[in-house]
Amino acid sequence: MTTANEEPQAATLPAELADAVRSALAPGEQVAWCTQPRVGLYVRRIVPVAVLLAAGMVGSAAVFVVALRSVGEGLAGRVLLPAVFVLLELPTALFVVLFAVLMRRGARRTAYVITDRRAIVLCGGGRKVVSFAAGDLGKLRVRRRSDGSGDVTFRSPCRRLGGVFLNPPAVGFLAIDDVDRAAGLLRGLAAQAGTECR
Repeated sequence: MTTANEEPQAATLPAELADAVRSALAPGEQVAWCTQPRVGLYVRRIVPVAVLLAAGMVGSAAVFVVALRSVGEGLAGRVLLPAVFVLLELPTALFVVLFAVLMRRGARRTAYVITDRRAIVLCGGGRKVVSFAAGDLGKLRVRRRSDGSGDVTFRSPCRRLGGVFLNPPAVGFLAIDDVDRAAGLLRGLAAQAGTECR
C-alpha cells in the first residue's frame, strides 16, 4: 500500500503519471493497485471502425469502377474519376491511421488506480483525473479474455434524449492485464460502501 506521501508503484508507471497519481491522492489515502492499459489491446478497439471504413472504401471503389466503364476512355475516365476516388478515400484512410496513433499515445498517457477509497482514471498524462467513489462501483462488469486481460467497467450510465436511450462508451479500466485482480479490488471497495455489485 502507498500513502499520499509515498511513491505510487513508480516501477509500473512513467514518472509523469506517478506524479499525477501522487497529486490526486487525498491525505492518508492508500494506493492498492495501479496500472496502465496494454497498448496493443487498447488500440485494437479501433478494428471494428477500421473494418467498416474499409468496407465502405471497397464499396465506393466498386461504384467508381462501374462509373469508369460507363464514362469511357476519355479524360474523365483516365484522370478525373481516379483522382476524385483518391481525394475521397485518402482522408478516410488517413483518419484511421491517425486515430490509431492517437489511441496508442492516449494509452501510454493513461493510468488506472484503485485506492482504499475510490477508483481513479488519469488521462492525458494526468491532466484529466476522473474519480469514482466506492458507491459508484455497483454496476461492475468484467470482460475477460483467455489470457487474463480484459476490461472492468463500473459505470456506464444510460442517458435519455427525446425518448431515445443513448448508451455512452463504457467507463472503467480498459485493456488491462490481470482483470480479475482489479475486479476483486473494485468489488471490495463497493462492498465497503454497501453497494451491491452485479
